[in-house]
Amino acid sequence: MANVSEKKVLIVDDTKLGRLSVKKVLNKLGVNETLECDNGAEVSSILDKEEISLILMDILMPGKNGVETLEELKEKGSTVPVVMITADIQDSTQKICKKLGAAGFVFKPVKEETLKSALEEIGFI
Repeated sequence: MANVSEKKVLIVDDTKLGRLSVKKVLNKLGVNETLECDNGAEVSSILDKEEISLILMDILMPGKNGVETLEELKEKGSTVPVVMITADIQDSTQKICKKLGAAGFVFKPVKEETLKSALEEIGFI
């Protein structure tokens, strides 16, 4: 398994501040390479061009939201683990995300210990 510093993480969030806060936590955990996009519509094209080890994705975004993007990834047979990041998630939404293959959930604001725990749980770190 590759060293965490060699892994590339895609951060999908419609707010620049949201992406920046996740990136800062990832850097503290030793992840040096991140890519960012601000909506779910860009995810597939990035996955076609880049070797991504993990996707950290917001659920509520304009355009294609996190649930729709997760559904698309499942349909395409993507094996990249996806951890959903959100400020407010209902049990029903969480169940749908799990059914679509979400590897885990992290609640906003993203804290280092919470993200680290979620990444350890899925075997990323």
